Amino acid sequence: EWHSIHRLAISASPCATMGSSVDINPEFLKLLISKILSYGVIAGALVGKMPQVLRIQSAKSSEGVSLASVCMEALMLGIMFAYNIIARAPLSTFGEVPILFCQNLLLMYVISAYSESSMLQCIGGCIAFVGLAIAMSFEVIPAVVTSALFGVCSVLALGAALPQLVQNFRAKSTGELSITVAAMGFFGNSTRLYTSWLEVDDLAIRLMILLNWFLAVSLLSQFAIYRAPAKTKEKDP
Repeated sequence: EWHSIHRLAISASPCATMGSSVDINPEFLKLLISKILSYGVIAGALVGKMPQVLRIQSAKSSEGVSLASVCMEALMLGIMFAYNIIARAPLSTFGEVPILFCQNLLLMYVISAYSESSMLQCIGGCIAFVGLAIAMSFEVIPAVVTSALFGVCSVLALGAALPQLVQNFRAKSTGELSITVAAMGFFGNSTRLYTSWLEVDDLAIRLMILLNWFLAVSLLSQFAIYRAPAKTKEKDP
């Protein structure tokens, strides 16, 4: 991945002589910034969903967290990972996807542990998602099928976000959702929107990331709309 940056740097910087200025190629700067931001997103993904996992464990409750949304997101991330592999996209443009995929599987388990959902079904779902992602990545499942599945990822993205957004709307509350995770999702998607538009030529990937950004904005805005009212001290009679 850094070969392209190196080539731009060399072509942009002819040997400078004493007293002469060196012009920096704007394309070189853009690509360098994109790479730095991309690895920042990947580093942030190491935290990713963990605040949400810890919040549920601490509260001993998964109230307000939609298991359907998490399952849909896990499936979508598995397909996105496989599609990027077969499309040979630069690792820096999707390196956070497998990390978040694994964290979503953990979140599925934690939600099931603190709800009435079947643990056996949860484990079976996790195994199925992992198996599907591996089969698509190694093209055991034909690439044309993986491409078709990626094409419906927009439906999965809506399926992942809408149950949570609707649940928050009906409850007029974000429950045990972590604002840290929502904020990181927003900043991560905003950064990825820039880096993918610059480095990835695949229109399907670009549009998918744009949709994810819009959904991240919608979720984060609900924390402002449904924020808990400030507690007032009761006056002594």
